[in-house]
Amino acid sequence: MDLAQTTQKPRESANDFIMRWRSLNLQCPEKIIEQSAVQMCYNNLIPDIATFVATAEPQSFDALVSKASNVERQIARQKSATQKIQFGEKKNDKKSAKGESLATFVKT
Repeated sequence: MDLAQTTQKPRESANDFIMRWRSLNLQCPEKIIEQSAVQMCYNNLIPDIATFVATAEPQSFDALVSKASNVERQIARQKSATQKIQFGEKKNDKKSAKGESLATFVKT
């Protein structure tokens, strides 16, 4: 098993991936020092998360889990806010269209 090739799956949470990766690491006959293992693990997170986690340079798995979870929550909040904005704009567009139709109807 090649830990360097073990990556986070698209719908897998960062915490679940880190737990899975650590479990695989424990099964390896060659032991890796924790700092190297942490770095290898966060490099295999999905790019959106790995980019931000790498800037914090976590030195332990506890720090990695904490940072990755925080980044994941922030990404989810941003996606949610973006969806709300897009939904709000579509809703407002429908109202304008109805208003224009009504105005056209009244003018004729």
